Amino acid sequence: MTSHTTDVQNTTTGHTAGTAGPQPTPRLPALLGPSTGSRALLAATPVLLMVVVALTDLLTPDWLHVSPVRAAVPVLAAVLLPYRATAALGGAALVITALLQWDAGSCGHPDADVTLGSLFVVGLTSLAACSLRQRRERQLRQVRSVAETAQRALMHPLPPRIGSLALSGVYRRSRRRASAATSTRRCPRRTAPGS
Repeated sequence: MTSHTTDVQNTTTGHTAGTAGPQPTPRLPALLGPSTGSRALLAATPVLLMVVVALTDLLTPDWLHVSPVRAAVPVLAAVLLPYRATAALGGAALVITALLQWDAGSCGHPDADVTLGSLFVVGLTSLAACSLRQRRERQLRQVRSVAETAQRALMHPLPPRIGSLALSGVYRRSRRRASAATSTRRCPRRTAPGS
């Protein structure tokens, strides 16, 4: 959805005011930082964690079990990524863990089964959390859209003049991130004729 700024002409005063349609709300990674590189790195964190843990698991002795750390992958994905990416990373963590256990010859051992079961439960819980987060983000976008529509309906532009009095208006946001603003009206001092 894109929005374009349009100029609306007030037919009674001739005053032109810019209005804009509802702005699309970016997803969480887009809100976290100004640079694109840092957002991409943040979104890639679950994948990087999975690769680091898998390499550590391959390069360390069999008695050192780092595969339970892989349970953090779907949790991070649930916070940072959409539902499908969270499901894919949760499934990938489960499959990679099973393959590494098979390679180490620990398939069927109780600790290996507990690790796989834990990864499965954490993955399902992460999917539920991701679904809830996305639902809340949609509700927030809807509330912001309604608030912006109400703001545009209530904040009419000032006429340039009322009789012989010239008007100008300044809108200041009541809070830093708020788009609704409070109005401050300044009127120039009126001078008497011949002064």
